Amino acid sequence: MDNEDKLRRYLKLVTADLMEARKRSEELERRAGEPIAIVGMACRYPGGVRSPEDLWELAVTGRDAITPFPRDRGWDLDSLYDPDPEHPGTSYTQQGGFLADVADFDAQFWGISPREAIAMDPQQRLLLETSWQALEKARIDPHSLHGSETGVFVGPSVTDYAALLARYPTGFEGLLLSGLAGAIISGRLSYLLGLEGPAVTVDTGCSSSLTALHLAAGALRAGDCSLALVGGVSVLVTPGSFVEFSTQRGLAPDGRCKSFGDAADGTSWAEGVGMVVVERLSDARRHRHPVLAVLRGSAINQDGASNGLTAPSGPSQQRVIRHALAAAGLTSSDVDAVEAHGTGTTLGDPIEAQALLATYGRDRRPGRPLFLGSLKSNLGHSQSAAGVGGLIKTVMSLRHGMLAPTLHADPPSTEVDWTAGDIELLQESRSWPETEDRPRRAAVSAFGIGGTNAHVILEAVPEEDAGREGDGVAHRTLAAVPWLVSGRTASAMRAQAARLAAFLTNRTEPADPTDIGYSLATTRAALEHRGVVVSTDRDGLLAGLDALAQGTPDAAVTTGATARGRLAFLFTGQGAQKLGMGRELYAEQPVFAEAFDAVCAHLDGPIGRSLRDLTFAEDDTLGLLDRTGFAQPALFAVESALFRLVESWGVRPDFVAGHSIGEVTAAHVAGILSLEDACALVAARARLMQSMPPGGAMVAVRAAEEDILPMLDQLAGLVSVAAVNGPTSVVLSGDKKTLTTLMERLADKGLRSRELRVSHAFHSPQIDPILADFRSAIEGMSYAAPRIPIVPLAPGDADRGERMRSADYWVAQARAAVRFRDGVVRLSEAGVTTFLELGPGGVLAALGRDCLPPAGPDVPERVFVPTLRQGRAEPAALMDAVAALFVRGVPVDWRAVYAGTGAAQLDLPTYAFQRRRYWLVDHLPAGASLLANQGVVGGTGAPPPDAVLAEAIPEIPSVRGRLADRPRQEWAEILLAEVRNQAAQLMGYDALEDVDAQRGFAELGFDSLTAAWMTERLGAVTGLELSRTLVIDWPTPYAVATHLADRFAALDDLEPPPAAPAATPAGPSPTGEGPATPPATEPLPALFAQACAQGQVQDGLELLAVAARLRVGTGSPPMREPVSFSQGLAGPTLVCIPSVLAPCNVYQYARMAGALRTTHNMAVLPLTGYADHEPLPPTRTDLVAAVAEAVRSSVTGPYVLVGYSSGGWIAHAAAARLKELNTAPESLVLLDSHLPGSTGLAEIQFDLLGEAYAEWTATQPLRGAELTAMAHHLQLFNDWAPTEISGISTLLLRATERMGGRPRTGEHWQAHWGPDHDAIDVPGTHLSMIDDHAASTASAIIGWLARRPAHPQHADT
Repeated sequence: MDNEDKLRRYLKLVTADLMEARKRSEELERRAGEPIAIVGMACRYPGGVRSPEDLWELAVTGRDAITPFPRDRGWDLDSLYDPDPEHPGTSYTQQGGFLADVADFDAQFWGISPREAIAMDPQQRLLLETSWQALEKARIDPHSLHGSETGVFVGPSVTDYAALLARYPTGFEGLLLSGLAGAIISGRLSYLLGLEGPAVTVDTGCSSSLTALHLAAGALRAGDCSLALVGGVSVLVTPGSFVEFSTQRGLAPDGRCKSFGDAADGTSWAEGVGMVVVERLSDARRHRHPVLAVLRGSAINQDGASNGLTAPSGPSQQRVIRHALAAAGLTSSDVDAVEAHGTGTTLGDPIEAQALLATYGRDRRPGRPLFLGSLKSNLGHSQSAAGVGGLIKTVMSLRHGMLAPTLHADPPSTEVDWTAGDIELLQESRSWPETEDRPRRAAVSAFGIGGTNAHVILEAVPEEDAGREGDGVAHRTLAAVPWLVSGRTASAMRAQAARLAAFLTNRTEPADPTDIGYSLATTRAALEHRGVVVSTDRDGLLAGLDALAQGTPDAAVTTGATARGRLAFLFTGQGAQKLGMGRELYAEQPVFAEAFDAVCAHLDGPIGRSLRDLTFAEDDTLGLLDRTGFAQPALFAVESALFRLVESWGVRPDFVAGHSIGEVTAAHVAGILSLEDACALVAARARLMQSMPPGGAMVAVRAAEEDILPMLDQLAGLVSVAAVNGPTSVVLSGDKKTLTTLMERLADKGLRSRELRVSHAFHSPQIDPILADFRSAIEGMSYAAPRIPIVPLAPGDADRGERMRSADYWVAQARAAVRFRDGVVRLSEAGVTTFLELGPGGVLAALGRDCLPPAGPDVPERVFVPTLRQGRAEPAALMDAVAALFVRGVPVDWRAVYAGTGAAQLDLPTYAFQRRRYWLVDHLPAGASLLANQGVVGGTGAPPPDAVLAEAIPEIPSVRGRLADRPRQEWAEILLAEVRNQAAQLMGYDALEDVDAQRGFAELGFDSLTAAWMTERLGAVTGLELSRTLVIDWPTPYAVATHLADRFAALDDLEPPPAAPAATPAGPSPTGEGPATPPATEPLPALFAQACAQGQVQDGLELLAVAARLRVGTGSPPMREPVSFSQGLAGPTLVCIPSVLAPCNVYQYARMAGALRTTHNMAVLPLTGYADHEPLPPTRTDLVAAVAEAVRSSVTGPYVLVGYSSGGWIAHAAAARLKELNTAPESLVLLDSHLPGSTGLAEIQFDLLGEAYAEWTATQPLRGAELTAMAHHLQLFNDWAPTEISGISTLLLRATERMGGRPRTGEHWQAHWGPDHDAIDVPGTHLSMIDDHAASTASAIIGWLARRPAHPQHADT
């Protein structure tokens, strides 16, 4: 290459690099100035404002929302008011802007216990609910944001809640940090919604929410987050703000802000919360989110060294306005209106007005003044919520093209020279002036008491069609429309249905039913309790919605709750065919039509006619469809098309099975047979069976197979069992004459039978003559490994379809009996709880229900769902079936269901939170002072809801007396009501029905403390001595009730015991009594506690280990069932093993379960030996074998083993054993597991079992069984070291903070592991990583599982 070529090549490279650099620069420049879209808003403000629409109504009608001080907060109103500002500890105003029901909160929705709800700053509670509503208003399913880079930027106000709890912490110990810390306010939102963008709590006083918006906009443009929740909140817990500002004479005596009015005489305090959802405008357009307005520009600054720390600075306000205009690329005349800070003070308002006059008041076009107003004149100064309130009002004003009035401003302030600029104070509502060729624009100001100023500029967007589900797609209504409604509880679901029904009924223009259904399916979270209304028209849907709201049965309504278990598809066999089957779906659903036509293309030739015309014919006088030669191909075509349709809707089975010819369809969809080979097999099978000579018969008998077989011994070659369809349902097939005689014998024995209408004797000796030809026809077919596990129904070994990969199987299958019952039982044993029948008629669904025992405490409910039912139009029947799956938690892609309809997303009512009162003042000691310097008495002495005193527990005879008067068979029901009642009280549920009798206590939100209290309360109301592992051994309300009934049945009488246990408080005593102590009959706990206190931890453990030898059993000990923390979710199950540290409670994982509940099935395996009656394993091998067997027997499908601390040793050893058994976990996750004998482990044991031991066991003293089990398990692993397990990827999560606040220096304090693994550092200590930092730990697990490598990347050294 000569120099010229080299130069030319170099210049090309340089030019390309420059072009790429320029492109990147332009992209960065574009993003830096990209407008930010406001896509959702929600709020609560005084005056009954519960939505942006309410706020706009209040503002535009000029309504005054100021009211007298509330009477429901414990304020001593008689002592609080004094008109003299000089009087200490009082307020000279008696009015303000207050939220109605500010103490009310739906704690259960968030999985928060009542005790924790009371300990939470009410601002956190308001932000949680309002954020959920804002996302719904943005038409975003909040669950869809889990794991996303969504940010949270919120500004709370300072409240007295923290000070009150600090003064009166009894009953709320351990909750103060998470309930009150400022950082937690934004962090809790991210934690509960699973958001992984920045979480920032902003405190700049009254400008906090607009400052938060400015920061969020910057984070969006910088790519730090893709979406952001932004807002502010203020709650007046005590009258402290009124008292303090009265001292400063800063309040208006009548409680009203007279913004910019000549009568201005001070501000007025108010409450409120506002949240907006923002994202980059380009993203909002791409995601088709509603763009309510656009943030064109914003700015923040500081007063600096001005005329006072808390005094406003006019020059600084002018600068922030000019900076915001520059950021927006606008001039002052481009803005039409300003929503001012306007607090109504004689100092602040004139300064703000002069700043506005000097900026927006200059250089305006004639006749186009700047319009000025303030929301504070309506509802007072809501502090950190004020800026976002003004923002929401302004967005609504831009959208409506109206300007709202400012109250109390006539005449305008004479302290302002209004002639210095062109500004008009809005004293009445008016239309927005015409803006000609530009959009409407307005600005909002907020100035913080500490000198931080914020100014934002908003721009209207043109009213646009919300868009359809695809460009150019014509709108069409589904033949059967599903409307989805869900709630965290059954009552919440009904309330949501009622709210939706009222909303739709009151609309001025009826909405399209398909649009409503699409919006419900794609913009609302699918919660645990679900209802689906399916109908063909609006009236039917509304009627179904009313029935759902009232809880009355309706044929159009399907209800249920998400349930654990797997899904199986069952394919119908011959005899179920119906003329016209599939015709309506063919016309309605393109996916069905395409799949049906694909089958016809292969079968039309072999059967010699159009299969579609034959199947869809209006009449069939010749009975062609009932002929085997046509019936089997038609069934195969319809069932294959049904499968492809529901598969396209995201419904995918864990298993498939088929009855007779249906098994060919199952093999095809499972991937064993290609479509071409499956059609060839169907055609040959149908043709050869049709060619059989007539004369055979088939008879259905209502009897067990074992009762029939002896009667067939002498009939070999004439009659055989053709199908076993249930425990007492058998079909016989063979020679007609012989069967006729046999039916007479059956009648003599009292066994009912009936002859079936068939053309031939299938699955009988009469099949034998065609088998050789059938083998020849299918010999050359190829068979693939199944991609979906399939359960064969022909006799033979139980496998997942491997034996179906040969001609031998299909020849035998044509002749042998159909073992349907066996197949259903095997599916049930594999964890299937939902069965979907694909085919006409629902025959298998009816048969399947009889194959399994009824649901009970140890038997999950199993549901059999037909897709096509007689008497119901096919689209509606199929939608009913999908609805039945959905309400049980089966994932459905509803966007795919509505694809091609051109459906639009509509605004719908937000969630119907089921609120209860949680107010700290209600639970303070009687005579408690709300203000440290004032004798305002607010406490009533009511205990926290978890801490129910013994006196509050019903008399013991109440339960026993109820049992004594009733038959034994009714005891379980009576006790179940009591168990549910106690759980409802403990967890704050509104109704007994909200406590699902079959759902685990862990899934109901119990943790270790509430589990202990539940046991104590049940012991008190029953008078029984109950094991502290009660709710682990009997993990559901139903199981506990059954156990209690059995315990009572074993008593000689139901008289209460002499010493009733009701003297023990069920929960922490609010009287501040000392910690409980172990029973005097147990010396071991006291001796071990003494050893710990003296620093002789190792001696104490050796003592326990010696005592443990007396408890060692023989062989592998029996293990309890895993305790479920979540169910009904896709993906691998997380099987967790707790630390062996006493009390070795499964609820160690409770906080992590809360963060993982929406993403994974999660179960925790209780270790054996920690209860008095349980033996200890003799060796480590016995323990590992027992754990492995417990996992194998209780977990179906893919799973991941998780071990916390020393539980990681057991998890690792069990994983190795499970691999040997060919049931290995997909992965292994270790939570801060230190190697036995390591420095880090010794440090943790010293911290937990040293001087701190007495403190952390004070509220729940340990028993001898728990301590000896701990020492025994530790000793079992003294000489253990993990070995490499090939093929199982391993994650080690390491705590990044040391116990006891030690500095993070020195060597080997962090966890390390020997075999290959990935290591990720997570926030927190060894304890807090699964408690306060559980969300971060859970997020790390989720992220790693999503991207886990095929082989671990490194090992620790």
